[in-house]
Amino acid sequence: MVYEEKFKVRGYSLDENCYARPLAIMGYMQDAAALHCIPLHLTGPELQAEGITWVITNFTIEYYYYPYWSEELKVETWAKDNSGFRTRRDYLITTMAGRLAAAGASCWSLLDMNTRKPVPVAYLGERLQYHGDKAAFDNWKPEKIVFEEDGDIFTGDFQACYYDLDFNNHLNNLKYMEWAMNTVPAEYQRENVLSRWSVQFLDEVFLGDKITVKTVRKGDLFHHSLINKENGRTCCRASGEWKKKN
Repeated sequence: MVYEEKFKVRGYSLDENCYARPLAIMGYMQDAAALHCIPLHLTGPELQAEGITWVITNFTIEYYYYPYWSEELKVETWAKDNSGFRTRRDYLITTMAGRLAAAGASCWSLLDMNTRKPVPVAYLGERLQYHGDKAAFDNWKPEKIVFEEDGDIFTGDFQACYYDLDFNNHLNNLKYMEWAMNTVPAEYQRENVLSRWSVQFLDEVFLGDKITVKTVRKGDLFHHSLINKENGRTCCRASGEWKKKN
């Protein structure tokens, strides 16, 4: 089943030129995925009642067109397949005129809320139906992002606050992107736009955790590593490819 949902670009998701931010596009995709889970009875609260929950492990987005304030978008999402402990979910975003704005692919896992260990996706049985003949990207696989400190380095320090948490009581995954974007120099962002974003989530972040974001620039490619200052563990790695604004 391919699920469709419409979204309108709202004022709170705009950049300084009234276009949707990359973070908003990723948010539309995840909101559509969550809404798709309602008729399937696979929402976060429903699964939590069974002692498990959804967590995201990988996400890749390609940005082709940034919609303007008040523009309406159609988001398509579907579960494509599963590989034991992970299920792949894809996304397409188009304008109402049919212009492709973004495409995405992600991997989600089930987590036992008590042991914090993964649960096989087969636990869901037939509740999750797959659409294997449709793909946002051909031959996509979850990316293992390598971080190398070879280039211009930028850093930022952040702390997980109460409003940063999601229904799993850990850091909302969109905050990782927000924090990483805030280490990319503003003058660079005013002249360039993100064209591809790939992120790998490695460890949970909880209320009060202090995180250092280290960013390395190599031309128009930015690599990000988010490190928990309390235990030294890397909680997230990401890479962003940028291009000049039209």
